[in-house]
Amino acid sequence: NQPVELQKISYEIANCCMPIPGDEIVGFIQPGEAIKIHHTNCPVAINQMSKYGNKIIHTTWNDKETVGFLSGIEIRGIDNHGFIKEVIGVITEKLKINIKSFHLETTGGMIDGRIMLYVYSLQELKNMMDHLGKLSDVKKVRRIGAKE
Repeated sequence: NQPVELQKISYEIANCCMPIPGDEIVGFIQPGEAIKIHHTNCPVAINQMSKYGNKIIHTTWNDKETVGFLSGIEIRGIDNHGFIKEVIGVITEKLKINIKSFHLETTGGMIDGRIMLYVYSLQELKNMMDHLGKLSDVKKVRRIGAKE
């Protein structure tokens, strides 16, 4: 019982949970459509698993993934001069990760941000979050959609 390689079949990454290589995933088959790939703890996937057990397919990541997957983080920190430059420096210059979007709001001396970026694996995302967490003005970094 060999798992089917994702490169040889049509698949789509679910927008609700945006899994990336390294996450535990599950696939759902719909006749005539691409297999939808969800994170196993995604509420949409859990709902579908309970209703459509016959449409579930065992799914694993290809070890040689060479495309970036959209993922996101939420970041909270102290609104000091140079905060944005430090954050962007870690992401784009130090770690060479591409940013898709960057949104910040400041309130009462604190910055709350949402950064969408392209990563190749869960390990790359965790490494970036670790680096950001070590910046002195950063108080919290978490993956969008992650449970606390």
